[in-house]
Amino acid sequence: MTDTWALDASDGELLIHTGVTGRAARMGHRLTIAMTRWHATVAWAGAEPAGLELVVEADSLEVLRGEGGVKGLSAPEKALARSNALKSLDAG
Repeated sequence: MTDTWALDASDGELLIHTGVTGRAARMGHRLTIAMTRWHATVAWAGAEPAGLELVVEADSLEVLRGEGGVKGLSAPEKALARSNALKSLDAG
């Protein structure tokens, strides 16, 4: 018997944590990004997950914070990081 769970943003957070590398890594920010609109379906076969489908609305991307860097991440820098991320996803 297969059981199916339906989950969405009301069930928990979908967070992405970025890193920095290279020569200028000390100047970069490690970002915490939230995807605020998403839904998922998990199919179970007994006690084991058998499949997962995750759908995320790309424009729900929100930069929550940036750690590291030479100085703190300002609101305009968060907006720029969001814009750049959406462009890289062909979503903005």
